[in-house]
Amino acid sequence: MDEIRFLTWNTQLYEMGNKVSKDIKKIDEDLFYKIIKEIKKFFSTSNKAIAVLQEIPYKCNNNGYKEHELFTKFKNEFPESNYSMLYNISTENQIMMTVVLSPKATGKIIKLDGINNNRCVLFGIENEELSIMGVHSGCAEQVLTWKKNKNPDIILGDFNAGDYEKRNATDVFITNRTIYRDLIREYTDILKGQNTRKYVFGDGKVYETPIDHVLIKKDKERMEKYLFDDISINTNTNNLSDHYLISFKLSLNKKTYHNTAVSK
Repeated sequence: MDEIRFLTWNTQLYEMGNKVSKDIKKIDEDLFYKIIKEIKKFFSTSNKAIAVLQEIPYKCNNNGYKEHELFTKFKNEFPESNYSMLYNISTENQIMMTVVLSPKATGKIIKLDGINNNRCVLFGIENEELSIMGVHSGCAEQVLTWKKNKNPDIILGDFNAGDYEKRNATDVFITNRTIYRDLIREYTDILKGQNTRKYVFGDGKVYETPIDHVLIKKDKERMEKYLFDDISINTNTNNLSDHYLISFKLSLNKKTYHNTAVSK
């Protein structure tokens, strides 16, 4: 492996057509295809690329839990003949899920055993000694539960948690932050706590939070073997989703890893 580019992005797509509050958000096909365009644009930047996408719609709770029309369109845009797609079905009526998507030119991505949750996918890459966990957790404690006894080398996605301050912080927020701090003791966040989500209140005030992360396990052998760079948080995508599109490059540290291999 020379390099693989990664993307993680909470697309917010599942809200369209589903009843997630009092009202049903209308399906905006123009917005849908703009999001698809961004994903394809990312894939065009490298021969080898993997996207971890949160809030991809699966079933629609507004039509008797039939397959969501946007998921049908999503599969058509990324056909099985050209792309590998991993996800978990933890309940037949789930309305959203985390999806791992990759062009087949990247090589085989493999779902690893141990987790069956629509919000989390544990996977690996053929011929690479890496375990990767793509997440969309409700809180930091959920990530801790998923990673227990799995100890993935990389955890990336929407954690709904981070190490930041909040005015009038509730006990729930403080507990969530404390658990996140415990979680990252074994990991390095290559995003370094930068804001990844933007919420605009009705009065126009903007509130940004660092709740999406790319965590790399503090393992000497892995850190010597791989480089993690070309890190980008694309704030220009904030009109497409409430989360920013995040990407980075994983590459083999040929000099360091070669020396390590020779020393053995």
